[in-house]
Amino acid sequence: MRNSVQTIERTSKTYKGMLVIGWALGAAGVIGIFSGQPTGGLAAFVSGVAIYTLGKMLAWWNNG
Repeated sequence: MRNSVQTIERTSKTYKGMLVIGWALGAAGVIGIFSGQPTGGLAAFVSGVAIYTLGKMLAWWNNG
């Protein structure tokens, strides 16, 4: 009998997708802020941070 370790990834793709979308939206917001679109950039940045935070919280809540 072999003593091998099997790694199981517990975070689903839904939460990882939320993290990627949140990060991308936040980065786009920062770019928007510095490129002369402060209102839209700030809205995108705040939305990105909210989506990223929600994804982290849901991943923690469902996977411990």
